[in-house]
Amino acid sequence: MPAEELGQGAIVLMHGVWSNRRTMVQRARVLHEHGFAVLLFDFQAEGESPGKHITFGHLEGLDAAAAVAFARQRLPGERVGAIGVSLGGAAALLVL
Repeated sequence: MPAEELGQGAIVLMHGVWSNRRTMVQRARVLHEHGFAVLLFDFQAEGESPGKHITFGHLEGLDAAAAVAFARQRLPGERVGAIGVSLGGAAALLVL
């Protein structure tokens, strides 16, 4: 279902350290089934994102901010939240 039809808002899922967006797929499915638009992404230097090393929050916070900004741009007027695990949780706290 297109995000524009969901109406529950959007959730940005942020994976943990030494991981990638694929670890959040099951959460994404459950949230989508409950009417949320969901955004998954890889932090820099993890998964398919370029980068040489993780920074334990410094650059990942910028990635998180960009992901939240993207969700807000795509779904203006909708609430945007985040769920983060480990490093993703720290990055979410830096941006929200």
